[in-house]
Amino acid sequence: MSEFRILSSLQHHITGSSHGTTTFEHALLPDKDRKCFYAVDGYIEELSLADLEELAKLESQSAMESKFGSVGWKFKKQLGSEWCSGVVVEIVEDAENGKDRRCHYPADDFYEDLSMDELKKLAKMDKNNGKMVHQVKHNDLCETCGGVGELLCCSTCNLVFHLGCTRPKLTELPEGDWSCAFCISSGDVVKKTSKQEQQKAHLAVKEIESLKEEARRKREESRRKSPRKRKSSIEN
Repeated sequence: MSEFRILSSLQHHITGSSHGTTTFEHALLPDKDRKCFYAVDGYIEELSLADLEELAKLESQSAMESKFGSVGWKFKKQLGSEWCSGVVVEIVEDAENGKDRRCHYPADDFYEDLSMDELKKLAKMDKNNGKMVHQVKHNDLCETCGGVGELLCCSTCNLVFHLGCTRPKLTELPEGDWSCAFCISSGDVVKKTSKQEQQKAHLAVKEIESLKEEARRKREESRRKSPRKRKSSIEN
């Protein structure tokens, strides 16, 4: 996209993203009353204020899409016990370990190199109100009954459940992220939950713990009654 700067009759600069010096000659034309000179191409055209506003919107949209990780990208990171604001100030060529974004923390006048993956994690953490969402290794057994099979994974901890073992009980798989009763009752979730939801989750946790204890007793009883166990007892 060719870029330009406009100088009005009041000598007021309205700046786009200019690649070079430009000039403006005020001319009262119907609607198209802004004569614009493109320094790079040496091209002149008349534009209306509506045209310029549309170009400004497109430019702003393009900048929003391309700014992640570029020079000027701002983020927050925990340094020690404090959260500090940082900004990408340079893109380093041939950087080791992919850490090609040189970042500056103005408050401490501290520099460090980060990778794009690290910046993405920081952006995700900032989006989730400061809580880092880690990739967790989920358990292999249902938290409620201790069995295997098709298990629903909690998005905010490592617990898994059969659909019928969830409490409050789910009748179908949830769409998107899902947090178990343990996470909701403890408040360890990204999205805000009401006090009523937390109270329901607290009761659900009690029910799950009761079902866990019942399942544990049944497993122990089953082991005691197993043929292998009886044979071992006879041999002794």
